[in-house]
Formats: sequence, C-alpha cells, structure tokens
Amino acid sequence: MKINFYIFTILFSLLIFSSCSLKYDQKKDVEEVNPEFIFENTTFKRYENGNLSAVVTASTMERYKKSQAVYADNVNFSTYNSQNQIDNDGSCGLMMADTKTNDFQFFDGVRLFSNSFGASFSADSLKWNGNNQQLTSGRNDYVLIEKDNTTLYGSGFSASGVSQSFLFKNSAEGSVLTENMQDAQNTANNGGENF
Repeated sequence: MKINFYIFTILFSLLIFSSCSLKYDQKKDVEEVNPEFIFENTTFKRYENGNLSAVVTASTMERYKKSQAVYADNVNFSTYNSQNQIDNDGSCGLMMADTKTNDFQFFDGVRLFSNSFGASFSADSLKWNGNNQQLTSGRNDYVLIEKDNTTLYGSGFSASGVSQSFLFKNSAEGSVLTENMQDAQNTANNGGENF
C-alpha cells in the first residue's frame, strides 16, 4: 500500500505542476482589454472645421486607447450637413465605431431617417463606411425602407450617399400607394362610401 501511495503522490504532483496553464511570459495588452474611458448617460458632440457634424447620446460609452474603438449602448445619433441642419437621425441598441477606419456598425433595433434620401431605414444591423459613404446590411439581413408612399423590404441591402441610390442584392418586396389609392384610402379612413 505504501508504494501505491508514493506512486499516487508522485503522479498527482506531476499532474498538478505540469498542467498549469498560466503563461507568465506573455504580456496582456492592458490598453486593449480595459477601456481608456467609460462614460455613463453621456452626450458626445463632434465638430469639423468649427461646425457641429454629429451628436451621439448613449447610456454607456467606452473608448479603447490602442484601437481607438468606441462601443456604446442605447444610442441616439444625429449627423449635420454643412448648413448645420440635421442630415441623418437614428437610434440603435448597440454601436461600434472604429475611428481609425471611419467605420460604424449599428445593432439591435436600428432606425435611421435620412433627409438626403427622404427615407427611413429599419434593420437589425447596419454598417456605415464614412470614407466611401456606403450603408450596408449583411448579405442575408433584412432592411425595411419607407419613403413617401412606398415601402420596400429585402435583404442584401446597400445604399450610396454619393450617388443617392440603393439596391437589394437578394429578393425584395414592397408596396406603392398611388395618388388614386391614397384618395380612396383617405375616403375609407374618414368613413366615406367611395371606397
């Protein structure tokens, strides 16, 4: 029994000391693991050439020093044109901004109204590339667009701020309410008999 106890003790000790997974020689990048700043219930304003260009409010906003990434939740945002008028207005549950590449990702109940498009966009997630002014969804993610009397719903969405155009790579469906249909609907909604 004594030999088994010694063998067990030696094997157990080897097992314990050889299975230690801590790697003391590898340094953690503390600047990337821990945020440089954390703001609660905050409003962030961005100015370009002395003019207000964006306002972002969030429940929580974190900024990381090395990557210059910003993460925020419960976000409302507005962007302004050179005449200091609101160009885009929106909200989302989560936002990630890469200030190095000028990329923004919006998640969780994204709503966006674009004055330049004259349309509203709703989606689970959208990505904005500020360098080429491209708004896109994932290949299979659905986007709802509402403009005037037109409603479109489809996947594989992309829109260009430069050409003021948009497309759906995959199938899309929607409805267009014409002027005659609008008059008929208004009459019906008012209790009229011409419907």
